[in-house]
Amino acid sequence: MSQVNLISDVINAMEKVLGNGVVYKPADIPNTKIRQYISTQCLPIDMAIGRRGIPCGRISMIYGPEASGKTTIAYHILAEAQRMGGVAILYDTEFSFDPDRVEIIGINPEELILVQDINMEEMFTSLEALIDKVEEGDIPTPVCVVYDSITATKTRSEEEKKDKYNNQQPAVQAQVLSRSLRLILNQVVKNNIALILLSQMRDNVAGYASDVVPGGRAVKFYSSLMMKVSRVGILKNGDESIGIEGKVKIEKNRLGPPFRTADYTINFATGIDKIKGYLDAAEMLGVVKKAGGWYEFAEDYRKFGENKFRQKDFSDLCTPELIEVLEGLAFHGVDDEILPN
Repeated sequence: MSQVNLISDVINAMEKVLGNGVVYKPADIPNTKIRQYISTQCLPIDMAIGRRGIPCGRISMIYGPEASGKTTIAYHILAEAQRMGGVAILYDTEFSFDPDRVEIIGINPEELILVQDINMEEMFTSLEALIDKVEEGDIPTPVCVVYDSITATKTRSEEEKKDKYNNQQPAVQAQVLSRSLRLILNQVVKNNIALILLSQMRDNVAGYASDVVPGGRAVKFYSSLMMKVSRVGILKNGDESIGIEGKVKIEKNRLGPPFRTADYTINFATGIDKIKGYLDAAEMLGVVKKAGGWYEFAEDYRKFGENKFRQKDFSDLCTPELIEVLEGLAFHGVDDEILPN
């Protein structure tokens, strides 16, 4: 018996036990290859991920200390999903939604689905209803769901206790998350949902660790991408604080090499400084060279600018043609099967 026939016989025998549509050869696996990515709108962060952004059909996690830019990065991903013609959904259990700020970042509030004041069980139940609707419609555009945040969401058992502020059962969030993510993962993958979980960090009760993420190990286990963000500096205009400088570390990555880092700048008024991101990427890719406080284009890219320039001048030089070159260099050879926007 040939190997091909043997494999077919084995598959047939297994299907008799498990049923059809469960056993495949890798080349025949349906609906599991990543078909789309949603950019973070910060090229250095996308480069650190090793793809053109956050994957659809996977669970991603963004975590870090307070005021490090987690929500702002998530808002930019939602804005990009809308730009691609997709559906943007925000579960805001922190009640931090600011319609003016999200509009400045690029989100259309009229087309954003906002959910507030729910418990964790209700969140996953409504997510299942969303996925059922997506499955019915066969939607080709990305569906991006941001859950902000795990840390701030109460559970049903916490709501129903008579004495809500004492006598709490330990690890309730972890139990709900472990069960819910296990049930939802398969549907997220098959229906091309980009599920992004946000979480803060806490000190361990024993005092020996300061980067513990609430919710147990399940969130880390089921996430294909984990981004740890941190604030490394504050931008000032005189005595006034106008933004932050941050750093992303890719703690887990099933899309490419892990442990890469990227710097980003967030302006309190406008969100991520995309132009600064393109300049940083241009320097990393060898498109521009830096000497002191001055930049200049490398010889092969002089068509984009002949003279030396300062960082503040780059916004005029950062044309769509230059952006296309930078993204082409950043993701050269990456096997992306991105659907048309």
